[in-house]
Amino acid sequence: MKNIFILIISVLSFPVLGDEFIAVFKKEIEQETISNLKDIKLIKNFGPSKRFTLFKTSLRTHEIKSQLKNIKEFQFITLNDKIQLPPEIITSSLQRSDSKWWQKSIQLQQAHEQTRGDGNIVVAVIDTGVDYLHSDLSNNMAFNSGEIPSNGIDDDQNGFVDDYYGFNFLAGRGSAMDDNGHGTHCAGIVAANGALKGVAPNVKILPLKFLNNYGQGDIAAAIDAITYAVDRGAKIITNSYGNPNSNDAFLEAIRYAKDNDVLFFAAAGNAKNDNDSRGEYPANYHLNNVISVGAINQADSKASFSNFGQLSVDLFAPGENIYSLEVNNQYRVRSGTSMATPMAAAVAALIWSEHPQLSAQEVMEALKSSTRKTQNLYPLSQTPGTIDALHAINLNQSPPEYPFPRAGITTKDYELQSDSPYENNTTKPYNVSA
Repeated sequence: MKNIFILIISVLSFPVLGDEFIAVFKKEIEQETISNLKDIKLIKNFGPSKRFTLFKTSLRTHEIKSQLKNIKEFQFITLNDKIQLPPEIITSSLQRSDSKWWQKSIQLQQAHEQTRGDGNIVVAVIDTGVDYLHSDLSNNMAFNSGEIPSNGIDDDQNGFVDDYYGFNFLAGRGSAMDDNGHGTHCAGIVAANGALKGVAPNVKILPLKFLNNYGQGDIAAAIDAITYAVDRGAKIITNSYGNPNSNDAFLEAIRYAKDNDVLFFAAAGNAKNDNDSRGEYPANYHLNNVISVGAINQADSKASFSNFGQLSVDLFAPGENIYSLEVNNQYRVRSGTSMATPMAAAVAALIWSEHPQLSAQEVMEALKSSTRKTQNLYPLSQTPGTIDALHAINLNQSPPEYPFPRAGITTKDYELQSDSPYENNTTKPYNVSA
């Protein structure tokens, strides 16, 4: 007779060994304070005013908090979660003559007769990097004039070595060269100024890399990039990546941008989801400097892949079959809310170029109120329309919303009483009238 052994494995919900966490404090904490904590390995202090601390530990969350709460400046901890590009969208190929349809959709040619952007406006592209040597972009980069490239010295003493061509927060070194193509495509939509003209071809691009060649990164690197962009004077940050989980440390970094009058554009996502019920972050953060952008197609309807949300998505922009730049002086058609996001950000740059006295809040309101209203988009976003560069730079108010202005919607309280006790598997209709 054979003996039969049954092995029962109990899986508990612990962080795995080596999990990374972010602790946020009211002020910068000395590294020794963290290093002296039990079973916590400090990685670095970072973020706005160095108030963020990144560390590794195998401890459970409540065990970490029990140590950190003894530091009076401690506020909260979060997981250093992963973050990545939205899934790539494969769409039908276009004829080259049709691949610039988005320029007509947003009345770009007419807008360029008034402004092509101001070189003092810096748009940070936080992504897989940017091919800053591309012939259509090389003259539009926000180079760090205080830094000498590739000499291994932090010449301007800003804490970043060789950050002449932006910075690579994934590798912790200067030069944000793109090894994927996604970031270069986004940057081209904003400010290509060669064979292809972007939306705002005279503004400057600040290239920041925090995603690897597979489009993967983490929250800590994104926070570093956001902080750097704000400190380098970017007025607009475009972010074409996402994560389904909210993160308080990430939110705190975006609040730092808000406090410095910086607009933060974020892709709504490519999963056909209603973001009102299923979040997409950073697009779903409810700060008044965050603009969540969905994608439309050439028919002025929501692109089939685009997320939406009457409360959570701010507006739409062209995002299907968008012709822009590729690394190594190439060009490519891509689709996604990743493309719609820099397009909306670039229109904001045109508004700011034409009206430099406006605050970030005023630029955002001008962008939203000038959208070209579309009945198809009415239940899908806060502003049921798509961006229009000409309307935006002229601060035009769009026609009334469809099918009627939201201002005309009123609420009334009703008291309904149902039968009790309830019967199983039954329904009862009620008639409600105003």
